[in-house]
Formats: sequence, C-alpha cells, structure tokens
Amino acid sequence: MRRFGVPLFLACTLALAACVSSPEKPEQQKAFAARLEQDYIAYERVTNIEERVQAVDRRKEFMAEWGAAPEFSGWVCNVHDVLTARLADGSANMLVLPLRCGGFGIANILESDGSPGAVPVGAILEGTPQYEAAMQLNMEESVIVSGRFMIGESGRIRENSVTEYGSMRNPEFLVIYTEIQPVR
Repeated sequence: MRRFGVPLFLACTLALAACVSSPEKPEQQKAFAARLEQDYIAYERVTNIEERVQAVDRRKEFMAEWGAAPEFSGWVCNVHDVLTARLADGSANMLVLPLRCGGFGIANILESDGSPGAVPVGAILEGTPQYEAAMQLNMEESVIVSGRFMIGESGRIRENSVTEYGSMRNPEFLVIYTEIQPVR
C-alpha cells in the first residue's frame, strides 16, 4: 500500500489544484496577450535600430486599434498590489489596483485635473461596488475584471512603462474598472 502513497498524493494534489485554479481566460484576453507577445518577440529578434522602431510602431498601431473599442470583459488576472489614498478633500478613501494578466498588467490610475475636490479619473472610490469587492481580495488572488482601457491623446490605449523595453516586454495598461469579482 505504501508504494501507492506518492502517486495517490500527487493525483489528489492535482485534482485539488484543478478545483481552485483560475477559470479559462476569454478569447479577447488570449488574443490581446498573444499579440503583445508576438510584438515583443519581433522586437527582441532584431538588432537594427530601424527595425526596432518598426516593431514599436506596429505595437502602437495595435494600441490604436484597441483605442477604437477599448472595452474588455471577464478578463482573468491576479492581484499584484494595492495602493491606497484619500481624496484631496479627505472625504473618501480610494484604491489603485494593479493586476497581472499573464504577460501584461492593468491598473487603474489616479489622475486629476488638479481642481479642488476633483475626483481622479479611474479612482476606485470608497462606497462603490468596485471598492467593496477590492477590499475583500487577497494578494495574488485570481479575479475577473471588466472595464475599459484609458485612451491617450493619440487615440491609443495608454501604456505606463518608463522605458521602451518595458513597454514591449512587460507592458502595464491604464484602465477604469467597471466590475471586480474574486474567483472563489
């Protein structure tokens, strides 16, 4: 009976992992991630600067395509971090929720026009369903999110990396969440 112990343990562990694993990613998310990876591979393969610029331009074209229809729905990601702040007037708490979604990240951004009492664009405000859902999350937990990408002045979805390499290898896109749901 002892010789069945390890295989039986492994089988039970795999079965349990299957029960608590993340749900299948939607086709929209898979296609998005695949294109980002394809762009990165093309970028990394070339050593000529002109060809690298062309690879970056192709990524920008892709981001412009998404700018025309920036909504996403039911994406499966993992909680990467959480940042808290208060509105400038002190009236409410707000959250920034960076998520990892495979080879890319998404996060809402706190950006304001600077006017007194202005609520930052993308803020997850205390008292909203998104805030209440986010407050129940654990680090690295799988979540299902819906929302829309923020659009820059160029009409492209906004990406927040400091360097070109970062934007090609591990991009983080700015979003506004409309729904946050833990996977449990």
